[in-house]
Amino acid sequence: MPSPQHLEPRTKILEKMESMLNKVIIFLAIIAIFSYADVLFMYDGTSVSGKINTIKDNELFIKPDGGKVEKKSLVDEVSRIEVRDRYLKKSEIKKQSATAVLVNGDRVSGDILEFNGSTFIMNTPFGEITLVASGLSAFVLADDGTPLPEDKNFTTVILKNGDELKCTLETIKDGKINVKSELGELELSFDRVKKIVMPVMGRMDFSGKDFTAVIRLINKDRYSGRYFAFSSGKYSVEPVWALRVKKAVFEFEQGVVDSISFKNTGVSYLSDLKPFSVKEMPYLNFHLPWKTDTNLKGGTIKLNNVEYKKGISCQAKTELMYGLDDAYTSFSFLAGIEDSAQTGNANLILISEGKKIYEKKLEKGKDPEKVTLDIRFVRELIITVDFGDNGDAGAFVSIVNPMLVKVKEGQEEAAKISEGMYKIGLVTIDKNKKEVSFPARVGMREGLIEYLAVKDDGKGYESILLSEVKPIHLQVGLILLGLEYGQNINVRNDSAEPKGSKVDIFVELDGKRLSMKDIIFDRVRKTGLENGDFVFTGSKITAGSFLAEQDGSLIATFKDPGAVIVFNAPTTPDATGYSAYDSNIKDLALTNKSVTIIIKAK
Repeated sequence: MPSPQHLEPRTKILEKMESMLNKVIIFLAIIAIFSYADVLFMYDGTSVSGKINTIKDNELFIKPDGGKVEKKSLVDEVSRIEVRDRYLKKSEIKKQSATAVLVNGDRVSGDILEFNGSTFIMNTPFGEITLVASGLSAFVLADDGTPLPEDKNFTTVILKNGDELKCTLETIKDGKINVKSELGELELSFDRVKKIVMPVMGRMDFSGKDFTAVIRLINKDRYSGRYFAFSSGKYSVEPVWALRVKKAVFEFEQGVVDSISFKNTGVSYLSDLKPFSVKEMPYLNFHLPWKTDTNLKGGTIKLNNVEYKKGISCQAKTELMYGLDDAYTSFSFLAGIEDSAQTGNANLILISEGKKIYEKKLEKGKDPEKVTLDIRFVRELIITVDFGDNGDAGAFVSIVNPMLVKVKEGQEEAAKISEGMYKIGLVTIDKNKKEVSFPARVGMREGLIEYLAVKDDGKGYESILLSEVKPIHLQVGLILLGLEYGQNINVRNDSAEPKGSKVDIFVELDGKRLSMKDIIFDRVRKTGLENGDFVFTGSKITAGSFLAEQDGSLIATFKDPGAVIVFNAPTTPDATGYSAYDSNIKDLALTNKSVTIIIKAK
């Protein structure tokens, strides 16, 4: 029998084991919660983990871990959804005979039922679909990972023995492919064929401006759809390319969905765009082709043991040239040497319009650094992965989460009119003088006012100045000037301190420039506006709507969530900060006289 002195250490050991076990249970519980939580990736770089309840009319309702249900806008807030409720999977997706590769990058697996000259009929696990031939790049029956050949005149049938047959596709039915070629009319069974590649001429354009959800399934299939919703554990989408379907809307159980991203909103991934040109220069005749959304060996991208699903992977030396929509305002990404690389370092260089905008030496084992670049008015972006020290070719570079961000409030295009001068609608942006200007006319000349300027169809009975300018153009113009907005004012006269760049505002008439503060009288404080600040808060976006466009509010004398610019009045010791403002514009001309409003960065 053990002595008491022997029992005590054993008890302590048991207590320690129990404590460790509890910690392990808690740790596993945390992992389980995270693993089973959907994750929203937002435009601002943050993420939200929780349980998605419903998605309807481009609004998403999610219950964050340990919190109350929140509403998020797919158009203005959510960039990507990763579905992690793997315990909901009831079965794997049935293996199909072929994968249709569409010209917009979608991939649909199914059984090819028939081809009758212009359309393909496929049976998928989610319904029967009809695809137009001009919308297809290829049918893949056995994938070897090699690029698809391009031919403007003929269908290319690649056989499993490696032969390539240039032909005209006649019919497909009952597992047989009938073609016409120089060898005559041939019938090929599916078990002999690796790929059927369509001619590149006359292909359909799916690059519309509609809000589009892109659903990626766990079997690598991809469906792009205009209509998108989630309820009762199922995601619904109406494919943009399905011209005739027995089932207009496809439904996917949550367990078979891997991720969802969105197009024609405020953000795009560079890895989803096709470069205009690709130059790959091998070192000693060894070079792995560049890849998107995988590492160079076809696996998951990893940088210092962290996995990424979106990215571009290259080996030195590689040069990718992209043409961009110049509505993009910033490009953000992480870059590093991929974990699959054995060793090495490389140089990453980004060139815009012939000028180097970024250069970094990347080294194996170092943490990737987050980079955000200003790419306003950039139409051409060249990414070069160059050899590192001693011509090192062993470094595999991955550029992950490469997000191109637009001004989400609108995608209007600003035209360059001279060096440092741009025009968007009626708004002129002068980067040299650091000011934005637009035409207006005199409205109220006396009486109480709440706005210094509104759109002509706005609250003209409360404003000194009226303008035909679009509020969205004014906000975009101020952003292009380099000013920042906070959008933190949620209600009228919010107690919050307005966030955003401070500006000075002037009214110009016949060459004479007057400060806006000189033509307003504060009836409560018996002064002008010399002690307050004009703040570019930016109009609030609610449910995908830009409030300034609805209300026509441009410059407010109070904290208005719908106005582009607000006046932040100083508070007094004995009051709430409330003031009543009089129009005091005796220095201005008669009503309807044309003037110019000038907003200058402080």
